Amino acid sequence: MDYSDLERLAFMESPAPQLVASERRIKECNKAFAALFGYEREELIGEAILRLYPSSADYYQIGERCLKALETNIHYEDERFMQHSDGQIFWAR
Repeated sequence: MDYSDLERLAFMESPAPQLVASERRIKECNKAFAALFGYEREELIGEAILRLYPSSADYYQIGERCLKALETNIHYEDERFMQHSDGQIFWAR
């Protein structure tokens, strides 16, 4: 097993939900992230992150806030409501 294989294994098996996104589309996520939202990984890859928000208004409002923050910082984090695949709304950081 080479170093890149170990990195991928660590990402996929990490107990912390992790996501790689570009232009608000899911490029990759680990098992913990998919489980948090009630999906299989394969169901999320390539999907718009909009799928995980309780409303499109939340999606656009948070997107604007994030974009504004990233114009002056390389790091952004927040807390917000998100939506599980069964429709349940939960608080996420």
